[in-house]
Amino acid sequence: GVPYQRPAGGHAIFVDAKKVLPNLPKEQFIAQTLAVELYLEAGIRGVEIGSILADRDPDTHENRYPRLELLRLAIPRRVYSDNHIRVIAAACRNIYERRAEITTGYRITFEAPILRHFTVELDKI
Repeated sequence: GVPYQRPAGGHAIFVDAKKVLPNLPKEQFIAQTLAVELYLEAGIRGVEIGSILADRDPDTHENRYPRLELLRLAIPRRVYSDNHIRVIAAACRNIYERRAEITTGYRITFEAPILRHFTVELDKI
C-alpha cells in the first residue's frame, strides 16, 4: 500500500513522499510534487513537509534537503465521513499505482526571502 509514517497520528496522516516517488530527484521537490498530484487527482489539498519548508541554508543559500519528505493530510476529528476517507485513500492509491509515470517535479520561479513555503511559485519541469 501507500507508504506512510507509522503509527498514524490522531490529527494527520504523513505520506512518505520519497517512497511514493523514489525516482524523482530531490531538487524537484518530491513532497510538493506529490501534493500537486493529489490535488490534480481528486482536489485534495495536503501540505508539503519537506525541502520547500526546510528553506535555504542562511549562509550558502543552497536548498536544504531534509531526511524526510512528507505529505501531511490533516484528518480533523468528527469532520469527515467514511466515504470522504475512501475518496482520499482511492486517490492516494491511484497516484501510487501510476508513480512510475511521475518522472518530473517542479522548480521554483519565485520565493520570498523568508517563509518561502507560504508564497513560493513553481513551474512544472
